[in-house]
Amino acid sequence: RALILPGAVAAMATRKRSGYSEGAIVRVRCFQFLTYRDVSIHPGPKLNVVIGANGTGKSSIVCAIAIGLGAKTSLLGRADKLGEFVMQGCDRGFVEVEIYRESLPNTVIRRGLTRESESSVWHVDGEPSTQKKVLQIVERTGAQLSNLCTFLPQEKVGEFSGFDAMQLLRATELATGGEDLLKNHEALINFQDESHDRQRAITSKEQRLEELRQQNAALERDKEKMERRQQLLDKADLCQKRLLWLEFEEYQTKAKEMKKAQDEKVAEVEAAEQSFAPLQDKVKGASAEIQRQQKRFELAAAEVEALKKEKEKLLKQDEDAGEKVEDFKSELENMKRNRRLREEKIQKKSSDLEQKKRSLAQLDMDSLRARLVEEKAAVHEAERKTEDLGGSDESLQFKIEQTS
Repeated sequence: RALILPGAVAAMATRKRSGYSEGAIVRVRCFQFLTYRDVSIHPGPKLNVVIGANGTGKSSIVCAIAIGLGAKTSLLGRADKLGEFVMQGCDRGFVEVEIYRESLPNTVIRRGLTRESESSVWHVDGEPSTQKKVLQIVERTGAQLSNLCTFLPQEKVGEFSGFDAMQLLRATELATGGEDLLKNHEALINFQDESHDRQRAITSKEQRLEELRQQNAALERDKEKMERRQQLLDKADLCQKRLLWLEFEEYQTKAKEMKKAQDEKVAEVEAAEQSFAPLQDKVKGASAEIQRQQKRFELAAAEVEALKKEKEKLLKQDEDAGEKVEDFKSELENMKRNRRLREEKIQKKSSDLEQKKRSLAQLDMDSLRARLVEEKAAVHEAERKTEDLGGSDESLQFKIEQTS
């Protein structure tokens, strides 16, 4: 059976009602949905209030609207699975929501539910459809199911109470002015932030400008000091140049005076040279004579030096000859001593020969002749050596005499 809320007037889905706004909900049907077997609810064009004891299904109506318009179960905070919204003891159910259109027939959206499945069967104006198309239709109506200021399930009251001022403001703007108002407000906030940023930038630049002005003023003072210093340096340089010019003029005057004195001295020297010309000729002649004598002296000195060297050479040769004479004398003494020894040997041999001659009679003639021949040969050899020794003595004596 159908349930008509107090103060509402039942009507067909296509029937127009005066006073409704575009996108308003004019009918909600719940078939085997939560606590409702089959009920149709017709909200009025203004404020609708549902009153009842606990457990009578007030929140079920809110859930039916949200489920029928494509909301997720998490938005309601009542059940995790879509099948849990099917009435106990039933396998299927659906929710049907009729939306008011001013210039067109009302739009009827139906969402079929199955207890054992999370999928939904969508119909729009009796024709099969998809959740995406349904959400597009809901978006065109301006409905904001996710905004707690426009749609506040009982299970979300605690969350809504935790909103801060900014969240409440955003939600209120969405509820009263829609997305455009929120976007305009956010744009205004952005503009304000940009304005503050620009103001801070301007303030920073003004501070920087003031710092630069102060630096410029300090630089201007430094510039004036530098210019004054440069002027003083230029003036000092000019004074230095003037001083140098004065010194130059002074030295130039002194140079002229010294040049004049020099010319006078040169003239005096020339006059003196002319007066001393005869003496200079004599001096030149004397100088030439001195040079000649000097050359003669140098030649004589050279000759003396040569004689000294010749004398030293002769003395050296005399010393060498004396040493040789001593050597020759020593050798001569040795030779004489050897000659005496040989003469003694010859005398001894002669004596032996005489003795042997006296003994001839006692000896065999043949053996005597042989020994005589041997003795004669020995005598001849001794005489030959004596003659050789005598020749050596005469040669050595000649050398000694020649050396002396």
